[in-house]
Amino acid sequence: MSHPPNDGSDVAAAPHTGDEDQPFAALVQVLAKQIEAARRGDVDTVLERARQADVLIEQARVAGTSPDPACRRRLLRLHDQVRLCLAQQQEELARRRAQLGRGKDTLQAYRNAGGVR
Repeated sequence: MSHPPNDGSDVAAAPHTGDEDQPFAALVQVLAKQIEAARRGDVDTVLERARQADVLIEQARVAGTSPDPACRRRLLRLHDQVRLCLAQQQEELARRRAQLGRGKDTLQAYRNAGGVR
């Protein structure tokens, strides 16, 4: 399965300006970890990271802070990568389900023809 290209927006490559408030820096970290979990197909970790992201977003909202434009772009890129990884996983699962369904239909037809008991 192919993964979205790494556009350099992961945490290791993302420059930090020092102006970011703590919730946004932490959010960048959480989204990067969520991307890696999505690439591995680890749905439980993806969901856990989503819950963590929700908490950080709520903290920023309550504090009345918003990210600077560079941070906002980085967050949007990371969020888009998460969505793309999840969409790819969903497509792969749908393909596998269809393949299993075809195999099941073939087996049933073979059974009906008296080939398997």
